[in-house]
Amino acid sequence: MDDKFRATQRNTFSLHLERSGKRLTPERVFILDTALGMKSHFTANDLRQAMEGGNMRVSRATLFNTLPLMTECGVLRRFSGARGVAYEVLRSSVEPRQNLVCAVCGKMYRRKAPALKAWVETQTYRDFVPYAGDVEITIHGECSKCRRARRKKN
Repeated sequence: MDDKFRATQRNTFSLHLERSGKRLTPERVFILDTALGMKSHFTANDLRQAMEGGNMRVSRATLFNTLPLMTECGVLRRFSGARGVAYEVLRSSVEPRQNLVCAVCGKMYRRKAPALKAWVETQTYRDFVPYAGDVEITIHGECSKCRRARRKKN
């Protein structure tokens, strides 16, 4: 990940903290840098394990209190994953997605869904306007690998 992106995300996060009356502590910067280094979606425990090799000790409370702050300012995106709540780094504008989650092994397959964006843009609700760029559908089922293993077993 390039340094310009990291600097932009750090600036966004620090401005959000300043506006909400919170401080940008070294622990929060360490959490942010570790999260920005994650390759794909991750849980809070995945992030905690990635930080264990670092040179700074961060408490669980600090980690779990910082993740919502990072989602509020748009650095991270929170979604329901295979192992509970998961996060991903927002790298650009978010496209509507289909999340296919295997109920057996927990693996998640992510697909872009342009038809979903078109459908959301046509929807109007009385007191609610959905954002077309921030829509996802999660479908739970069984992946082909687990299905083959189950068939072999039977």
